Amino acid sequence: MTKKYADPGSFVTPNNAGGSSSSSLSSSILSLTANNQVVANVSESNLAKVRINQTLKIKTDAYPSQIFTGKVLQIATQANVEQNVTSFEVKAAITSENKSLLRSGMNVEVEFELGQHENALVVPTIAVIRDQRGTGIYILDKENKPVFVPVKVGVAVNNKTEVKFGLKGGERVLLTLPPEDAKPKSGGFFPTPPKQEN
Repeated sequence: MTKKYADPGSFVTPNNAGGSSSSSLSSSILSLTANNQVVANVSESNLAKVRINQTLKIKTDAYPSQIFTGKVLQIATQANVEQNVTSFEVKAAITSENKSLLRSGMNVEVEFELGQHENALVVPTIAVIRDQRGTGIYILDKENKPVFVPVKVGVAVNNKTEVKFGLKGGERVLLTLPPEDAKPKSGGFFPTPPKQEN
């Protein structure tokens, strides 16, 4: 038998039912829901891009050829900090007709749909540097020497990050930090595509 010990958004303490030191029966609140939900940890830097009712795509190793869909239900107000990484828990309902295939405890990969950008200039995320100068990217100048260029970045998808300002397109972006007073070796850069005019 499953009992309901608290409502979403309720405050519970260790002395209340549903708290960490209550009886073993009340700990079953963790498995209360009949409909599976996806719980994703979203980094602090990406949290502003997540909103309630936003759609998302869900992938799992158990069904690699299928994509499930979902909708954001709740965004945590309290951060989780693990190994100096700050993230927020985001809960989403699974809206696919085939949602019964998913089981509690499965590992899934979630992609939040933010819309589409046409002709976006992107660089590998590992090329983006954040230090006392701000956010920037090392590029190779005409003399093949590394130069730090301040940039404004946009969304990060998979291993690519959008560059909104700072690059024109066509630059050669370094993928690793250059050694002091040394020319970078060939092959260690990423050529950005030329900027397309509308």
